[in-house]
Amino acid sequence: MGAGVAGGLYGGIVGGCGLGIGLAVGLGVGVGALGSLAFSLLFPVGALSGTYALARRLVRGLRAKRVEQVRRIADSLVAAINAEIAKCDAPNGMTT
Repeated sequence: MGAGVAGGLYGGIVGGCGLGIGLAVGLGVGVGALGSLAFSLLFPVGALSGTYALARRLVRGLRAKRVEQVRRIADSLVAAINAEIAKCDAPNGMTT
């Protein structure tokens, strides 16, 4: 997987959701509504942790799909190369 895809997922999910929502809700609700400094500090940490875990799971899923695609392509190439080698090894150019 390209670094751009992983960076986009991590940056978008963790930065946008975790930091954006985490700070907005943490500070807004924690300080404004609840008057709790602990909530305003802990909620963004929890939001960042959760969104990081989500982004990591998505990147692993995309990686697994790409690995499977590469394996299928490699298997197809091996089969095509073996077929061409078999043609060259056949007597008088006859295919087997």
